[in-house]
Amino acid sequence: MSPIFGGVGYEPQERAFREGYDVLVATTIIENGLDIPNANTLLVNRADRFGLAQLYQLRGRVGRSERLAFAYFLVPPSLALTPAARARLSAIQEFCELGAGFRIAARDLEIRGAGNLLGAEQHGFLEAVGFETYCQLLEEAVAELEGRPPTVQREDEVRLGMDLQLPERYLPEPSLRLSFYKRLAACDDEECLSSLLDEMADRYGPAPPQVEELARAQRVRMAARRAGVISVTRRVRKWRLRLDSTASPSPNLGEALAGWRGAQISAEGEITLPVDGADISDLLRFLEQVKSQE
Repeated sequence: MSPIFGGVGYEPQERAFREGYDVLVATTIIENGLDIPNANTLLVNRADRFGLAQLYQLRGRVGRSERLAFAYFLVPPSLALTPAARARLSAIQEFCELGAGFRIAARDLEIRGAGNLLGAEQHGFLEAVGFETYCQLLEEAVAELEGRPPTVQREDEVRLGMDLQLPERYLPEPSLRLSFYKRLAACDDEECLSSLLDEMADRYGPAPPQVEELARAQRVRMAARRAGVISVTRRVRKWRLRLDSTASPSPNLGEALAGWRGAQISAEGEITLPVDGADISDLLRFLEQVKSQE
């Protein structure tokens, strides 16, 4: 096996590989765009000393053709890694699918901290609260500076007694399943939901029944939000809905209750709907009827 040592100058290195050299020993200069299609194995020594963006760029130097590639990030076996180094190595191991650049960047932001976006500091403590909470706090701060009320994010409870877990055979990677759950929960209209379902079918093939069940549950959640309902649960032969006590009741609530046989509402704002053969479609129609006129 013939090695070649180099730090700069891609042309001599590529010529050397064409002439039969087997190993390239180089500095991190190769992260800037070295492209050798037949290189399929990368060894990075002291990977704990690199930033997450560097590790991501280095990993991209192999696997640039049809060959299966391997990237090994090495650390001394006796070394106690810092929490940040451990988090970086864990992220580069977790996000290995095609197109993971944005998720790598988001995780890097969490690890290093985003700083004070409204001030001069260039470092911060984002890892203390997490990326999503930080964005929510930032949105509230901007709303306060602009003199408008902040957007209140409400967690709705929807328990319909259905199987709402994606099968592993459809999405084997836990990170992909978690990403789909989060994107589904963020959908707030039918257009967003349909677009997500079409994307899933296009990327992973025909969806199993659980995906449609998830979509139906999300439609109930969206309709409940519009109707001022914060909880929908299935109890034996009844649906129980709890109204948001902080919001004004819908003017259509009485008419909707009158149209459902046996419907009851308590003084605390809990609605009981007997099932008696009614399905999710009937529940959706009830919620759509309850929602306030726009």
